[in-house]
Amino acid sequence: MEKNKTSSHDSAYYYGNIRLCLLYAGGIRVMLDSHMEAAVEWFVGAVKNTETYRKYRYQLERIKEKPEMYEKINEFRRRNYEIQNTAQVDELFEKMEAFEREYEKFREDPMVNDFLRAELAFCRLMQEVDTSIAYELDFE
Repeated sequence: MEKNKTSSHDSAYYYGNIRLCLLYAGGIRVMLDSHMEAAVEWFVGAVKNTETYRKYRYQLERIKEKPEMYEKINEFRRRNYEIQNTAQVDELFEKMEAFEREYEKFREDPMVNDFLRAELAFCRLMQEVDTSIAYELDFE
């Protein structure tokens, strides 16, 4: 990260990411001309109207109704992210297997499983969107 750039916990906010141009970054609106701002608003509306997004939001609201479960899911997500982003390639498989064994019973809960499946589907949708935008813009 460049000097004088503020850190953010938002994974979409890191210097050089194409999403920096399209989304709110670290709570500060990125400067867009009116044409781009209108396009972003339209795009966000289109995403919100997908079945994938609606399922994700529905499952998220269900989980949030149970604060203890919501906290456990957030812990699961944090640990999963840390393992995938800090483990060395040669030890990643072993660490992920141990992690999966540790959370096996937790993931058997239908509410947890439904949420994680909906979240994964939404993440894959957003990855496809990012890939398509980068491809269409010839962004390397």
